[in-house]
Amino acid sequence: MTNYKNMKKLLFALSLLISASTVFAQKNDIRVGLSASFAKYGYLDHGYTGASTTNFPGLTFQAEKYIQDNISIGAYIGYTAQSFDYHFGINESKYRYFRIGGIFNYDLNDIMDEAGISLPSELTIYASVKAGLNFRSYKYTHHSDPSTGAGKVESKSNDLIVSLGPSIGARYHFVENVAAFTELGWGNAGFFTLGISFDI
Repeated sequence: MTNYKNMKKLLFALSLLISASTVFAQKNDIRVGLSASFAKYGYLDHGYTGASTTNFPGLTFQAEKYIQDNISIGAYIGYTAQSFDYHFGINESKYRYFRIGGIFNYDLNDIMDEAGISLPSELTIYASVKAGLNFRSYKYTHHSDPSTGAGKVESKSNDLIVSLGPSIGARYHFVENVAAFTELGWGNAGFFTLGISFDI
């Protein structure tokens, strides 16, 4: 039931984000993107010693609007998960994260031009900060007999984590309104991020 409620929250946030994007898109100055993040860190990486680990990449949908030539703000929603099997399947721990928050981006091309660093017109280097809330769902399962599922005991918990993380990114427009981008840092659900964005 808790996971269902969390999913409802995520879907509601997604509908708000899409609605806002539709409104902003009337001015043709927004960017929407979808990305996957890898190499979990900190509170997202629980690292059970000796356990079999399954990592679900951090998926993020985001929308940004330019408020000045080099500055954009926006919002994001995301999901990631991590699970562990240990003691030959007797114990299992699962963590799920539903993420929502705001974005601040600053394009660095003008600063690099002033420093004498010339970049192709299709390439943008930017600094990014994401601040948001992470709804964490934890489930622990113990099986007396993993082969049959007998003696199953479960415990669950939920909590809320505030996050704030910077990243450095690069965006390359391989066609006019479509770009591939990558980010390194602590703003996403993994230190290394790959994605695609659309200017609309």
